[in-house]
Amino acid sequence: MSSPASAPLLVIEPVSSRRLRLAWWALHAAAIGAIALLSFPWLLPALILLGVGAAVEAPRLQGRGRIEARADGSWRVARPSGRLHAHLAAGTFCSRWLVVLSLRTGEGVLRRVLLPDALDRATWRRLRVRLRNSDRPA
Repeated sequence: MSSPASAPLLVIEPVSSRRLRLAWWALHAAAIGAIALLSFPWLLPALILLGVGAAVEAPRLQGRGRIEARADGSWRVARPSGRLHAHLAAGTFCSRWLVVLSLRTGEGVLRRVLLPDALDRATWRRLRVRLRNSDRPA
């Protein structure tokens, strides 16, 4: 039987955020518009490169998988290759409409961008409370 300290205090399983995708595509459309104003001969290859980059990067920005906040202050990240143990890293940001979760793992820093539509309302509120009350590194 596991101890209460090892049980997850908060489980985060984000779904695809419609707002994040919309913002990502709008940003890239603005970049394409700015390049179009320059009207250089390399415009078409640049547009193709931007489109491919946006399509590849958008899902990676939010990420998939389960993140658990533990009662002892640690975090766990579930990956196909296994679970990673983590701690909050500098760069974690929490506001009413945006959470950038930065977790330091043995492999480096893992960042997840979360908007309110990626989580249910109760999980969003609990995550924000947890981050506001946590001791973050400087």
